[in-house]
Amino acid sequence: MCIRVARIAPIEQTSSTLKKYVDPGPSHLWPRQPYAAAVLDLSNVIGESHGVKILTTDDIRNDLYVTLLQGDLHGGKGSDKNIEVRITVVDAKGIVENSIVVITADGIRWSTTYQSLVFYHDDKPKWNESIKVQIPENIDQNIHLRMTFHHKKTSDKTKQEKGPFALSFVRIMEDATLIRDGLHELLIYKVIV
Repeated sequence: MCIRVARIAPIEQTSSTLKKYVDPGPSHLWPRQPYAAAVLDLSNVIGESHGVKILTTDDIRNDLYVTLLQGDLHGGKGSDKNIEVRITVVDAKGIVENSIVVITADGIRWSTTYQSLVFYHDDKPKWNESIKVQIPENIDQNIHLRMTFHHKKTSDKTKQEKGPFALSFVRIMEDATLIRDGLHELLIYKVIV
């Protein structure tokens, strides 16, 4: 990466426009050349360890970036709060393994399920979390994202989790056609056990 810094010398002191509007300061502080350029090498700062990769025309990438925005899950007086969303990629054969890329402070990790943040006592959470879904080349053409909604307890964590209380899905590829870019409002189905 190369950064060029250009500095232009001020107009001569005899300019009438400069005399009216701008004080250029003492002439001994003016640069002696009309511009200055500096080249800064950032290869030591930005290296291969940060996921920088040069792509060629032969590279095939099936990356889909999904942003989990918000949910309205209130259902009356006893609605579930402390909601966690778990996102998985599913095809006709079942769950697709290691298809979600999660970027953390420790680096990049592959996961089968993405688990969102949990907001304390909020039945209308606004996550604004982005994930990267990498669709394998040899996968069935009909795949979707399955989102399950779980209630996370703040106390007594020794009890076994009941399972999801709601479910939602979106088809991301149907008959080799990818979902269109934009906002998608999904229906959320209540799971009755």
